[in-house]
Amino acid sequence: MNIRLKTLLLALAAVLISLPIFANPKDPHTSNWPYDFKADGFYFNKIKNTQNVAINGIYSNPEHLIVPSTVEYEGVTYTVTELDKFCLATACGPGYFDHTTYAYNYDTKKITIPETVTSIDGLGFSGIINVTEIDFPESLISFNYYNSDDYPGRSPMGPFMDCYALKEVTLPKNLKVLGGSLFEGCRSVETVNVLAPITYISGSVFSDCPNLKTINFSDLSHLTTIGACAFKGCNATILENFEFPASLKTIGEEAFRETPIKEVVLPAGLTKIENGAFSFCPELTSVTIGKGPMVFSCTFMHCPKLAEVKLPESTTVLQFTFFNCPQLSEINLPGKIIKIGTQTFGMTKISSIQIPSSVRQMAYDALFNCAALTSIDFLDSPKEITFFIDDENKYYIDQNFLLESWQLSGTPNVQQIYVGRSLKNYSFSGFKNALKDLTFGPEVKYIYDSQFADLSLITTISIPGKVETIGKNAFKGCTGLTHLSLSSSLTEIGENAFKGDTNLATVSVPDKVETIGANAFKGCTGLTNLYLGASVKQIGNNAFEDDRNLAIIESVNPTPPDIFSETFLRVDKYSCEVYVPVGSAERYRYADYWNAFRTFKEKDFSGISDTVVDGTAVRLEGGRLVLTGADTRVTVYTADGRLVADRRLSSGESLELPSRGLYIVTAAGRSFKICY
Repeated sequence: MNIRLKTLLLALAAVLISLPIFANPKDPHTSNWPYDFKADGFYFNKIKNTQNVAINGIYSNPEHLIVPSTVEYEGVTYTVTELDKFCLATACGPGYFDHTTYAYNYDTKKITIPETVTSIDGLGFSGIINVTEIDFPESLISFNYYNSDDYPGRSPMGPFMDCYALKEVTLPKNLKVLGGSLFEGCRSVETVNVLAPITYISGSVFSDCPNLKTINFSDLSHLTTIGACAFKGCNATILENFEFPASLKTIGEEAFRETPIKEVVLPAGLTKIENGAFSFCPELTSVTIGKGPMVFSCTFMHCPKLAEVKLPESTTVLQFTFFNCPQLSEINLPGKIIKIGTQTFGMTKISSIQIPSSVRQMAYDALFNCAALTSIDFLDSPKEITFFIDDENKYYIDQNFLLESWQLSGTPNVQQIYVGRSLKNYSFSGFKNALKDLTFGPEVKYIYDSQFADLSLITTISIPGKVETIGKNAFKGCTGLTHLSLSSSLTEIGENAFKGDTNLATVSVPDKVETIGANAFKGCTGLTNLYLGASVKQIGNNAFEDDRNLAIIESVNPTPPDIFSETFLRVDKYSCEVYVPVGSAERYRYADYWNAFRTFKEKDFSGISDTVVDGTAVRLEGGRLVLTGADTRVTVYTADGRLVADRRLSSGESLELPSRGLYIVTAAGRSFKICY
C-alpha cells in the first residue's frame, strides 16, 4: 500500500472514531434539524438575543435521563429554558417519518427536568418505551405538540406516544393550557393529574387513550375551549358525568366522540359546537343546550341511547345531527332554523314532527328511514322551502345507509301531512302506501310537477286560494281521490295533473283558469260532471280521454274554448249533455271538435256570478260553493228549510251541494239565494 493512501485511511479512521454513536443511524441535525452545538449527550440551539438555549435532541440513552439546567460552550454558560422540536425523543430525523430507521429507547426509565425549563414543544418523550416516571418542573407553563404542518399529510403526534410503561402523569400547577395531542395515542397511561386551573384544552389532548381511567382536574371554572378530538376515544370516568363550566365558549370537532358521557348539559354562554362533537357516544341519553350555538352538524349521530333533546332557540342549521339515534322519539324544533340538511333525523324513532315556518332549505333525505314517523306538519309561511340534494357529508355515513334515490321513500308509514307553504323540488310519492290525510294551508302558492302523484289513499284535496298554477303530473294516479276543490285564483292546470284519478266524480274548473293541459284528466273513469269556468280558452289534447262516464259538461264561456280532435276521445258524445250560456249553442254546435257532441242546451249562468257580502264572495262553480275573501261561517239550507251545510271556510275553500235546486246561503251574517 502506498504511503499517500495509507495516510488518507488513517485520517478517515480518526474522524470516524471522534464521532458520537447515534441511536438513529442518520444524524437528523445535519439537514432538517440544524443545531448550534452539542454536549453531554444533547443537541442545543441558541435562543436569539439571550444566553438561553433549547434542547432539540439527544444522542444517548441513560437509565435516568437528567436534563441539565445549564450548559457551558466555548466559555459561555447557557441556561436551558426550552425543550424544542424533537426534544428527548430518540425517534427523530427523516428516518422517523418513513419508519425505515425508527429507533426506540429501551434504556431510559426516569426523566428529570430542571426548574429552568418553561416550555416543551415537540415530540417530547415519544418512543421512550420503558419510562415510568417524569418529573416536571413547576416553572413549566407551555406544553405544545409537534406541528404536522411542517410535514404535510402527517398527523399530529403526542409527546407521550409509544411510552408504553408510563402509567401516571402529574402536570405542574402553572401549566394552564393543555397543548394539542398531549397524550394522544398514549395507550398505557391510566391517570393524569392536572394541578393548574385550565383555560384551554387543545385538540386531541386525551384522544385514543383507551386505558385512561382517571383525569383529575383541579379547576375547570375558567375553561373556555375544548379542542377538536380532545377526549375522543377516552374512557375516563370523569367523562361519564362531565360538568361543562359556565365559562365554556367552544367545543371542537369530535371532542367527546366515543366517550362514556351519559348526559350533556351545556351552558348558556356556549357559542359554537363543531362537527360530531358528541357522536358515537354509546351511553348518552339526554342533551340540554342553552342559548348560543347556531349550527349542529353530525353533533349527536350514532348515539344509540339518546332519547331526550332540547335545542337552543338560536339554532339555524341542522345536518346529520341525530342520524341513527334509534331511541329518539320526540323533538321540538326551534323557530329560527333555516336549513335542515342531509339525514338530520335519519333512522330515529320520531313519530311526528313540525317543520318551522323559518325553514328555507331542506334535504330530500332529512327524514330518511324514520319508520315510526306518521305525521309531518310544514307550518304556515308565505316563503317556500327548497328541497336539495346535500351529499357534502356523505363520508360520515356507512355505505349501507346511503340512498340510491334521493326521495323520502324511507318513511313508509307517514299517514298525515299538513302543507302550510310551497315546497319546491319535492315529491311526496314516497308516502303513497300510507298517506291518507293531505291538507293544504292558506299560504301555499305553488304546486309543482309530480309533487303529489300516486297518493292512492288520499280521498279529499282542497287547493287553497293563493295557488295559481298546478304543475304537470301534480296529482296523477291519486286513484282514491273522490272530492276535489280547486283554488279560485287558479289560472292553469298542467299536463297530466289529475290523470288516472279514477274515483273523481265531479270537477269544477274555476273561472280564472285559462288553460287545461294535455291529458290533465285523462282516464278519470268515474267523472260524471264537468264544470268549465268562464275564462277557459284552451283545453289540451286528450285532456278528458277515456272519461267514459262523463254525462254533463257545463261551459260558462260564451266563446267555445279551443279543443283538439282527441280532447274528449272515447267520451260518449251522443249521451253527454253540454250546457252553454244563453245564445251560445250555435257557436258550440259549429265549433271545431265541439261539433262532435250531439246535445247542446242553453242555460242562464247568471246565478253563478259572485255574491259579495262585506268583502266576502261566495261563488257557485259546478255544484260547489267557493269562498273568496275573509274567513267566514257559511250555512246552506234547501228551499224547504233543511240544513245542508254549516262550516267555517277559509278563502279558496269550498263545500259541495248535494243536488240541483234552490238554496238559501248565509255568509258573513247575510243571506241570499243561489240556484243550481
